[in-house]
Amino acid sequence: MTEKVLTCVFFPDLHSWEREGLLPVVQTLERSNRVEVVDYDPEDGNLLKGMNARGPFWIFANRWERALSSLQLPVGTKVFVSVLAPPRPAAFFTTLFWKRFRPLSPGVRLVTHSPLSFRFLCEISGLPPERIHHLSLPMALPMKAKMPLKKDMSVGVVGRFTGENNLHFLLSIAHYVANKRGGVHFHLLGAGPLQNHLEEMVRELGLQAHVSIDEGTPSLLSQMDMFLYLPLQNSHFLPVLKAASLSVPVLACEIPGIENFIQDGRDGFVVPIHETKPLGELVLRLAEDVTFRTSLGQRLQSSLYCRYQPEQLQEDYSAVLGGKAQASIVSVAA
Repeated sequence: MTEKVLTCVFFPDLHSWEREGLLPVVQTLERSNRVEVVDYDPEDGNLLKGMNARGPFWIFANRWERALSSLQLPVGTKVFVSVLAPPRPAAFFTTLFWKRFRPLSPGVRLVTHSPLSFRFLCEISGLPPERIHHLSLPMALPMKAKMPLKKDMSVGVVGRFTGENNLHFLLSIAHYVANKRGGVHFHLLGAGPLQNHLEEMVRELGLQAHVSIDEGTPSLLSQMDMFLYLPLQNSHFLPVLKAASLSVPVLACEIPGIENFIQDGRDGFVVPIHETKPLGELVLRLAEDVTFRTSLGQRLQSSLYCRYQPEQLQEDYSAVLGGKAQASIVSVAA
């Protein structure tokens, strides 16, 4: 009898840093399954050619609806889809369309990794709750912390540059810090339709020496001294887990779910959304105090790896794969 293979499919709408950040999920699944990893290219034609079309499959894509449509899997195929893109206005109508005109195939299960995505699918979109599971993302193997040798500090901000995000708030933090202190460089890591507009704002504010905009490759993320976690469509918390694996601190806004990762004042800081001065002052504090910055990062790494290492989450993922998982209950902080 042929052994079943779980095929993990990565779609091209994922950024390279997202794909790298999702590899611990594959490692978690490999602990109890034989796994094959495929990078899907729509130009290659039918993914199922030469494969067992009965699955099971685990799909990683920012647009889960588009991923399911492009695969054209036979009815009844066992498919698990990690819902990575955050809720957005257009998604509401797309999901309603799927619910009414293209109901989910019986074998499809959606897996969320953030409270907002779970609530959107369960309460707002009205998809069947028994078809939706919530799982924490596992964290990559920690890297040993190193005391920074350079005087300058690199601040990473990961996100998508779209009209749904407050890009002015992002630049207001950089502007505030640049007016107070030199030697702090902000790396805006991501892409989106408003990237040219963002570059123009950087020039208008005279921040070219303090702000750079890059795609956000895994190697570039590894060079950051700290991260800002802002409401820039990062609902899956991969940037926080990446920072923890690097043993560097995170300053975050009050985004639902962040309380599961950062204990304010102990292993990072959480401030109200769109408050420029508190975030700016914290950036300045960490830029001045390298020892404090290093200790914050070390505590974050220790705290999160205890809870989110693949070994800790294996049982949860196995229960979902085996159809034995109980209904997920996820609270969303007010």
